[in-house]
Parts: sequence; structure tokens; C-alpha cells
Amino acid sequence: MASVDDLDESAKEILKINIVELPESVAPFLCYKDDIKYRDAINNLVSIDIGGGTTDIVFIKDGKKAEYVTSFRFAANSIFGLGENITPIVFKYQSEIEQIIENNDPLFKLRNILKSITGSISGDLASFFFSLSDNEMLKNVEINFNSMLKKDNNQKLVFV
Repeated sequence: MASVDDLDESAKEILKINIVELPESVAPFLCYKDDIKYRDAINNLVSIDIGGGTTDIVFIKDGKKAEYVTSFRFAANSIFGLGENITPIVFKYQSEIEQIIENNDPLFKLRNILKSITGSISGDLASFFFSLSDNEMLKNVEINFNSMLKKDNNQKLVFV
């Protein structure tokens, strides 16, 4: 993959002219602001982008400009984990999902994948759990991490 350093000087100048730095949370507004279908919807809005590492928020007033933009480090990695410690929300469903996989003989490939990541990185385990809802091997078995999280939406989770 080429980098900016691989470009000749004229290409670097063109790149400098055409690159506009802006907060990530403003990008959706710029994408839709000139589309007639969305003009009324984005006139006054709050956009909240919850990513892996940060949550970005922008307030748009009168469909013209970002009045307020902020970003803070609380997002999916804080909830589902990035480091080696298993977060409470992943731990809560880990044994249930492991049991479903262990009790179904046709899922031996998934069993091996699960064993290879169990006890390693919480984020990897959470990503694996989310991927199960679209897994072809699970046509006859219901494992949906999203649904598990939704059914417990009245319970409070404590993060330490």
C-alpha cells in the first residue's frame, strides 16, 4: 500500500489542497446536508457516533454549521473490552454461549475458535459473540448476542 511519502511533490500539493480536516462527527452532516430528502431532518440535529474508542457528538443549528462538537473516550471498547480483562457484560453471557456451542456436535469448528480466544482479549470475545448471529453453521441454533443484550435492558451493569 502506498503512503503519502511515496507521492511526488506535485501530487503532495494536490493532496494538501483537497484535504479538509474536520471532526468525524461532522462528516454525516456534510454528506446529507445538500440532499433534498434529508434537508428538513438535518436542519437542527444532534449526531451521536458511538465508535470503538470514542463517542463523538455534534450539535447542528439551522442546518448551517456545527455549533458544538465534542468527543470523549467512552465507547464500545469500554463496554465490551479491548484489553485482557473480560468485562462484566462479556462475562455475563460467556458461559451461556459456550454451553450452546458445546452442546451442539455440528459446531466443533466454532468450539475450536471459541477455545482459542477464551481467556485472551475481551474485545475479541465480544466480536466473536456478535458474529454468531450471521454464522452459516448456526442455521438451527439461536445465538444472538444483540438479542441477549436487549432482553436484559432493564438490568443495570456495573463497570469497575
